[in-house]
This record gives sequence, C-alpha cells and structure tokens, in this order.
Amino acid sequence: MNVALSVLFWVSLTTAQAVAANAGAGVSGKKPDRDSTIEPSSEISPTPVPGMYGDETYGQINLVADLGADPTGTTDSTAAVQGFVSAINNGFGGVIPPGTYSIASTINIQGRNSIRFAGLGGGVMGATIFRWDGTSGGTVFALSGVADSYFQHFAVQGGSGSVGVCFAATNASSDRFVDVGCEGSSVAAFQFSNTGGTYGFDRIEHFDIHCSGGDGIQILSSSSVGHDFVDGTIANCATGVNATSGAFLSENLSFSNNTTDVHLGSQNGSTGLYTPQSLGAGQFLAVDATDALPIKIEGGQISAGANQTVINDAGSGPLVLSNDWFISTSSPSNLRILVGQSAASGSAVSIGCLYPGSFPLAGQASISSLGDVSTSLGLLPVELGATIVQTPTATPRVTIIATPSATATPTATATASATATSTAIATATATDTPTATATATPTATPTPTATSTATATSTATTTQAATATATPRATSTTTDTSTPSATATPTPTPSPTPTMTPQALTLRPTSITFGDTAVKAKSVRVTLIATNTGSVKIWLKRAQITGEFHHSGSTCEGVLRAHERCTYRLRFSPTAEGLGLGKFWVDSSGSGGSQTVPLSGIGLPQK
Repeated sequence: MNVALSVLFWVSLTTAQAVAANAGAGVSGKKPDRDSTIEPSSEISPTPVPGMYGDETYGQINLVADLGADPTGTTDSTAAVQGFVSAINNGFGGVIPPGTYSIASTINIQGRNSIRFAGLGGGVMGATIFRWDGTSGGTVFALSGVADSYFQHFAVQGGSGSVGVCFAATNASSDRFVDVGCEGSSVAAFQFSNTGGTYGFDRIEHFDIHCSGGDGIQILSSSSVGHDFVDGTIANCATGVNATSGAFLSENLSFSNNTTDVHLGSQNGSTGLYTPQSLGAGQFLAVDATDALPIKIEGGQISAGANQTVINDAGSGPLVLSNDWFISTSSPSNLRILVGQSAASGSAVSIGCLYPGSFPLAGQASISSLGDVSTSLGLLPVELGATIVQTPTATPRVTIIATPSATATPTATATASATATSTAIATATATDTPTATATATPTATPTPTATSTATATSTATTTQAATATATPRATSTTTDTSTPSATATPTPTPSPTPTMTPQALTLRPTSITFGDTAVKAKSVRVTLIATNTGSVKIWLKRAQITGEFHHSGSTCEGVLRAHERCTYRLRFSPTAEGLGLGKFWVDSSGSGGSQTVPLSGIGLPQK
C-alpha cells in the first residue's frame, strides 16, 4: 500500500514538473517582440476586468491593462488591438474595457479556434466601440479560417473614415457574433464568403445594423450549410439580407427603411424567415429565377404602400406563407405578391394570413389559399392550386339605415315625417345615415300647405355611392275650420367639414411584462412600436428608460413622418431577485406630448 502511494505521488509530481516546465518555456522565455506577435509580458499578470454580464471575467488578456490601448479614442489603438488578437491563445479569451478605440487599418484574425473576443459593456448600447479612422470604405475586422469563436458586446462605427465592411468572414465555421453593432457601413455590415470546403453555421444574434447603403448581411458564397440570424435590427440598407448563394434561417428580425429587405439568389438550402417585421421597405422579398428551394415566411408583420409588390418570387421552389399579417399603410389597400413570373413552375401556399384587401397572390405558379382573411372583405375563398373550392364569396357588407325625423302638430305620420300646423312654421328634416363604406347625399324638398283640408308632402331622395337609393315619402293631412296658411321651410343639414388629424404619437404595446430572467442574465428583446397617427410629421426626442431595463436598439431617429412607424428594442437585466419595475418614455412634438409605457419583470436566482 505504501509503495503504491509512493509511486502515485512520484508520477503526479513528475507530471506537474513537466507541465510547469512547458508553461515556463512559453511564458518566462525570451521576451516577445512587440513588433511581431504580441504575447502578455511574464512580469504582468493578465488583468480580467469584471463586466456587466458576468461571463466576461474569464479574460486571459486585457486590451488596456496588458496591451496599452487607449479607451478614450484620442490615440491610435490599431497595433494594440492587433496584438491583443494575437495574444489570445486558442481556447482562451480576451476582454475589452468600455471605451472608444481608434482603428486605422484592418484587424486580421486568422486561423483561430475557440477564442473569445469580448467587450465589457453592451455592444448595442454603445459602451464598447471600435471607431474606424482609416481609409473610407475599408474593412474593420477580417476573419479567415476562424472557427468556434465568440465575438461579443462591442460595436463598430465610422470615424474620420466611413466604414465599408464591419466584419468580413472567409471560410469561417460555427462562429458567433453576440450583442454586436455596425453603424454606417457602405458595403456590408457582415460579409460571409467561402473559397471551398464545408463552412458555415455562423450565427449573429442580438445585433443592430444601420447601413449607409450597401447590404446589412451579405452571403457571397457558401457550401450546403447555412447561417442563423436571430433577434436583430437591419435598417437603411440597399438590401437587408443579400444571399446570392448559401442559405440561412432567421428569427425575429426587424427590417426598417431598406430598399429590399431580403434577396435570395442561387440558394443551396431552404430559407426560413420566422416572425420578421418589415416597415418602410420598397420590397420585402425578391427571389431570383435560379432559386429552386423552399422558402417559408411565418408569423411576419409586413407593411407596404398601396398596390406595392411586397414579394416577387421568380424561383421554382415552393413559397409558404403561414400566419403572416400584411398591413397597408395607404389607400387603396391592395398589395401584390407575384410568384412564378419567369417560368410556369413553382408553387405558393398561403395559410391563415391576414391581408388588407383582396387576395394578393398572382402569377404562373400553382397558388393555394386556406383560411386567409381580408380586413375589408372577410373570409377569403378557399383555393387549391388551379381549382377554386366554392365557398361563400367574400363581398363588402353594406347596410343603409334611413332615419328621417320630424314633429307634426296636430298629427302627421308616414314612412318619413313632415310637419304642418295652422299657426306655426313647420320644419321637415330628412336624415339618411348609412354605415360601412357607403356615402349618402340626401336632398330634402318639403312643400306643405295647410287649408281646411291641407295636404303636406315631403320627398327625400338619397344618392348612394354603393348603388343604393333610399326614397322615403311622407304625406300629412290635417283638417281645420279656419283658412290658415303655413309655409314649411327646410332646415339644411350642414356638410361635414374635413379636418386634419393632429400629429399624435402612440406606443404599442401600452405595457410590457418581460419573461422571468435570472439575475445578471438578459431577457429576450421586446419590440415597442411607435406610430405617428397624425397627418403631419413629428419630431422624436431622446427616449428614456428607468429601472433594470435597457435600450437594445432603435430605428426611431429624429423625424417620424405621418402614418409611419419605427421601433424601440428593450431588455430586462435584473441585478437582484424579485419584482423589477420601471418605465419607458419618449417626448415628441405631437399633440400627445410625452408617451409612457410601464415595464415589469421578475428576477430569478442566478444560475
């Protein structure tokens, strides 16, 4: 027994000495050349800085403490950031304290595996920023052959030079970009390309992209594996997601004011868009004729102008629309969805969708509809391929209610009423009150005469825009021994005077309850929609938020035109267990002034 313990102790000691010797060779050997690959100095212990999320204290290298980067943005930090990348060993991480770092040339990250490049503040909230002060149109971060790595909690913005590409990833595999932002890119915020092999499965989540033209996310080429884009905002781009090749799935993307939200070229995998939101786009989806694979759009909220082509699918693959809500921002309310325009092939299925006008799908493809509803026509007929199943036709429901009223003395009663007295002036009034979409223009000409036997006749003629005519007639007879004379003078009904709706800001939903969230974790983002319900533009002031709730992106900037919408994205990040309360409010120049939304959430024990 003692011999066995002695042998075990000797083996353990020998192993520990070997590990220490190897570690010493890598750390306490020749001092690294800072002009080439920069490693942390052996005299300086890496200084992890606690961050607001709790998962960044793992840091092996600190950009400021160990590499000397300037977080004020006053001096150039390009060399420090490049050295920071080089100093992070595979399987380890580096931390970036909050601040603004000036970058003048591309940061190259090559052949790394399982590294973590993390800011200590929120990226979308703008606490950690890399500012591009290089040549306009340049690439800020270039990744080549990087796999299974995390890039999180920081943003890229233009400085003295405008940004061309924020992140260019070539032959990347299973990398994750979390809580990242890109502002002002003119080529692409994210650019994915492959030169060969099996690459992909890159994921972007909790992100904000605000373009200056160009694409939000650009997939230039890809193998048979796709990408995931989750919980992000893409605004002011020529194309929100431009996938000329490859494939992707997305969930809860908010598109705002893009020329085209999504473009699909020659895909080599199915494309899914789940719960997308689109506002102010020239077109939501454009599909090339070379695409022959399935496309599904589910749970979307897509708004467009009158007679706008929302989707133009020239591909031969099936298009599935499921439980989507299409909204018209102007009149007339009809939209267009074109399918199979380049060839008599392909198919489209619409299931349980809500449309503002008539059924919008048309084209050379086989088109089916089941359970679709129009907000103006009601339940739409079932359509299966080229065969229409006979169901009650959806037609406008128009109800006309004629309510003429008057008072007769002594007595005058008929379909409509008139007034005649022997000593007083009689007043006849005919009123037609239609409902639904009809417009009524009544004309009333009463001419009553009262004698010993007097007859008063009132005739009202209604001209109805919906081909409906109501003609009430009233006859009144009164008997008297005298010979009075009564003249009935009609009282005209004043025409309605058009009024301009004052500018008014509304926020929906009117209150937000976040899901239960662990302490120091982050809830899923919730979208708050701001709408100008008036007829003139309004100015939005800076939004405010209290409690343990935070901004996580916004498309609301400055002026909000009449009938337009924008979005705020909010999160709940509890710092203690129990109920958390707060509020969100924004001031505007509208008649409603400040608008407030109560916020609540429950913090759970930290995991």
